[in-house]
Amino acid sequence: MKIESLGGRHKDLKMLTKVNALGRQGKYEKAGPIYAELREKYPRHPGLLYNESLSHLKGKDGTGTWKLLEESLQECSNYAPTVRLMNRL
Repeated sequence: MKIESLGGRHKDLKMLTKVNALGRQGKYEKAGPIYAELREKYPRHPGLLYNESLSHLKGKDGTGTWKLLEESLQECSNYAPTVRLMNRL
């Protein structure tokens, strides 16, 4: 599913590329409703929570960043991208 989402081929994740681009620009408030829609289909997915945390990080929202990273680890305590980011921060 990850490979399909990166290529924009997975029907449920076509908007993931768009929302992650908003996140990379730090526009977490604009990206939030799109992430919420994705979370309806993939509730508590650690990768989705991680991606949303990056948007908060870029937007300088430390509280939102940590909240989402903690949620990501609650779902998968050894999710490598989350663990690496938390160690860096």
